Amino acid sequence: MTVRPHAFRTNGAPLAALLILTGYAGAQTASLTTLYEFKGPPDGANPSSGLVTDGAALYGTTVVGGIINTSEDQGRNGCGTVFALTPPAAPDGPWTEQILHSFAGGADGCGPANGVVIGSGGVLYGTTSDGLIGGTAFSLTPPTTPAGPWTETVLYTFNGGCQSLHLIDCPPGGSFGAGPPYGLVIGKGGALFGASFYGGAYCESAFGEAGCGAVFWLTPPLSPGGPWTEGFCSIGGGALDGPDSGLALGGSGVLYGSTAYGGKYCCGALFALAPPASPGATWTQTLIHSFGNPNIREDGQTPGADVVIDSSGVIYGITGSGGLGAGEVYSLTPPVSPGGDWTYAILYFPPSTPHGSGPSQLTLGPDGVLYSAVRQGGASMQGTVFSLTPPASPGSAWTETTLYIFTGGSDPFPNGGLLIGPGGLLFGTTAGAYPTPPNVGTVFVLEP
Repeated sequence: MTVRPHAFRTNGAPLAALLILTGYAGAQTASLTTLYEFKGPPDGANPSSGLVTDGAALYGTTVVGGIINTSEDQGRNGCGTVFALTPPAAPDGPWTEQILHSFAGGADGCGPANGVVIGSGGVLYGTTSDGLIGGTAFSLTPPTTPAGPWTETVLYTFNGGCQSLHLIDCPPGGSFGAGPPYGLVIGKGGALFGASFYGGAYCESAFGEAGCGAVFWLTPPLSPGGPWTEGFCSIGGGALDGPDSGLALGGSGVLYGSTAYGGKYCCGALFALAPPASPGATWTQTLIHSFGNPNIREDGQTPGADVVIDSSGVIYGITGSGGLGAGEVYSLTPPVSPGGDWTYAILYFPPSTPHGSGPSQLTLGPDGVLYSAVRQGGASMQGTVFSLTPPASPGSAWTETTLYIFTGGSDPFPNGGLLIGPGGLLFGTTAGAYPTPPNVGTVFVLEP
């Protein structure tokens, strides 16, 4: 299958036009084309997240690889990269990869495991999970001249040792040097929001005296070159413990996320954070669903992937365990009146075979079709991609279609969310099988 340049370039059309999906369902399969194979240092290696696009290129991160300059780099096979992948100028030509930044460890951070988001002016934002203290938030600004270098700026360094000192109201950097492990979303005014598993105000968590986690935000400076300002909201212990995914931004600036532990039944929960009515006031935290309910047969547990929200406010997510053993795909419908209960529904139980365990986050397409890549599963247990099509009438079963089964070679273990392109193209990454070449990850496209 040839991915033609015009299938990706949109002649300046807005990003929304690029992401229009031609809905399809039924027993169809997709054909896979590998767009790029990572080579390891000084190239990237082992991408562990999905892709984003500005309509002209694909952008992503690799958790290791890049230029090795220090003993820290050497010890982990490189501190990772941010890369761009540009389509060919002519049919059948190769895609062009460019390393936009190679992380150096230390104050620069290490291990950008959660991809990037695109802000105003094409600026990329992301986090590293390790570094001098507890990880960083960074930006990458496009060059001012064609083919010029991108400019990386460390926006904020998270505190990684505060909780181990038993301090009260620590910044949300985490315990034992672990920084913000999840990706960012962009809110009003260009503010960046994220979640950390540890940190926040001191509390007794499932992991002892390590903090129960926090939602943090970084506010842009008032004048160019000024410092970004951090704020955070502690995730309360007991009822909620350990945010284990990125955040989703809903209507009115409400943030939605999940925790690995806590809730009413011990097995994780979904929460909402509503912004204050006036600047500086307290955000309002609401527990909207607890997993592992003994009164729900084969309920899911540990909702460890980002949720997605449709135009009517319905939340869709996926759990990593529970269900029939390999988790479940679920929906949560908003209450009819403010303060009411959300309506929880189990849409699908991915069986251990052929899908395997550990589904990645869902991607929501037009007509409500859901897509997910699964790291393990299929005949070779090296991954699958499947879709779920909503029923024609409410209450009927959703239709699952296995789109692709990975069979090894240079493309094992898909991970991260899928990016929807024109004509139903699905762009994604595989992590590869080894920390050193060969098989250190790919970027692929599936054509329905």
